[in-house]
Amino acid sequence: VGCAQLKPFERLSDRQEGDVLGAIVRAAGLAPNWQGELLELASVVVANGARKQGIGTLLVQSLLDEAPRGATICALALRRTAPWYERLGFEVVGEQGEVPRPLMAEAAIGKVVARIVAEDE
Repeated sequence: VGCAQLKPFERLSDRQEGDVLGAIVRAAGLAPNWQGELLELASVVVANGARKQGIGTLLVQSLLDEAPRGATICALALRRTAPWYERLGFEVVGEQGEVPRPLMAEAAIGKVVARIVAEDE
């Protein structure tokens, strides 16, 4: 009927000494621009015939309840679906600097695709 997932992102700056990518990230001073563990709420899908019954809300609320305390949880969404996410406690961020670095490319590409396919942002 529906599914959703929390996708974790690694802090590259936390990689062990000797790890080349971790060393580059630390040398460049690219400290994470988020707090705690970074998780992306992804793939929230409810079958057409089961929508508007609270199933998506229950799925997401269950995931949020199970998320580690202090985690930063992000969702990349169309502008027209933003109010649903806001009701679940998410905040809309508009500035690119507010988007966690691991999600910046996906957010930029998503804006272009949303404009073309969904006539949204």
